[in-house]
Amino acid sequence: MTFTIPGLRAKPLKSGNPRHRVDDYIRALKDGHEKQLAELRDENVALLNAKGAADDGAAIQEQLIADLEADVRKLKEQAHIDHKHLAQQAGIIRTLREDLDEARGRRTDRTKVETATTETQPIPVLPLHQSPLAAVTDPGRVRQTTWGREREREGAT
Repeated sequence: MTFTIPGLRAKPLKSGNPRHRVDDYIRALKDGHEKQLAELRDENVALLNAKGAADDGAAIQEQLIADLEADVRKLKEQAHIDHKHLAQQAGIIRTLREDLDEARGRRTDRTKVETATTETQPIPVLPLHQSPLAAVTDPGRVRQTTWGREREREGAT
């Protein structure tokens, strides 16, 4: 007689050994589970390493940002100091230019005065051989100069 009740019918086996079918099935599940656990552990290690690297990168970036902000503060302070020095130097240059302009004006005025005096006072022009400083070409003849006249007066008195 055959069993016609569906729940009592034999189920087809997944493995070839009907005797240890439950134990084999459990062992296969455990092996698959261990493989999955090993894969999950490897993936977990990789993710933790990536997270650690990302945290290190973020810490490095934060330190770089802090260093850059400090450099910006220093540069702003230096620029403020340089601006003060630049303003002082610009004031000194302005004062020196004003002094130079005044000196040029005085020089121009002095030149005008000198040219006016040279134009108003005649300069005697003598030929070279009649000059009192000319060399004596005839030793027997004494020229009439002011110093010679003074000597003549000294000798006569």
